[in-house]
Amino acid sequence: MNFLAEEAGLKSFAVSSLQELEEKITQGAVIVGFSTGVVVPPRILNKASRAYNFHPGTPLFPGRDPHYWAQEAKASHFGCTLHFMTPKVDAGKILGTRQFAVRNFSAEELRIRAEIEMLSLLEDNLSNLYHNQLLPNGEDWSGPTRTRSDFLGSGLEFEAEKPKRLPQMPNREKANSLFFGIRCEQDIAAALEYYKALMQEGNASSFTSKRIKFIENQIQNRAETN
Repeated sequence: MNFLAEEAGLKSFAVSSLQELEEKITQGAVIVGFSTGVVVPPRILNKASRAYNFHPGTPLFPGRDPHYWAQEAKASHFGCTLHFMTPKVDAGKILGTRQFAVRNFSAEELRIRAEIEMLSLLEDNLSNLYHNQLLPNGEDWSGPTRTRSDFLGSGLEFEAEKPKRLPQMPNREKANSLFFGIRCEQDIAAALEYYKALMQEGNASSFTSKRIKFIENQIQNRAETN
C-alpha cells in the first residue's frame, strides 16, 4: 500500500498492530484497513477524519475467514469489498467491489485471488479515497457476519496445502514486501509468476503490467548489487 500511495504522491505510514496504530495516529488522519483482522475501537476511529476497510470477501461473506465460508457455500463468485469502517465489523456503507468467477478453487486459492483483487480495488479508488470523493455504490451486506469462533465451531478445517492452480503468494507477514522492498527471493519469483499468469488468463487489471515491471526492476537491482 505504501508503494501505491507514494506513486500517487500521497504521504502514508503502515502499522501492524492496534497498539502501533494508537501510538501513531494523529487527529484528522485517514485510516485504511487492508485485509486485517484488527478491529479498530471507537476511541481510535473518533480521531480519524474518516476510515476505510478493504475486506477480502464479497458482501455476502462479512466477518472472519470469508474464503472458507464461500467455499462451504459453493459460491459461484468471490472477491473483495471496500467500505467505510465502523465500530461494528464489516457493516459500513459499501463503496466498491471486485469479483471473479469461482472455478473449483480451494479456500486458500480464493483468499489469494481476493487479496490480489484488493490491490486492484485499492488502485482504482486511491485518488478518490484520498480526496474524500468515494460514495456508497448501492450494494448492501447480505450475509451473516462470521467470527473466528463461528469458524472453529463449524467443523471446517484450515487448509495446509498450497494452491494447485496458482503460485503461492507471500504470506500475510510478508505481504508488505511485495510493493515496497521485496526481501525474499521466493516472494519475487512467486509474484512475478502470478502476475504473468493473470496476463495470460486475461484476468489482469490495467496495473498488472506496471507491477510486473516493478518486480523485474527489483530483480535487476538485486543482480546489480550482488
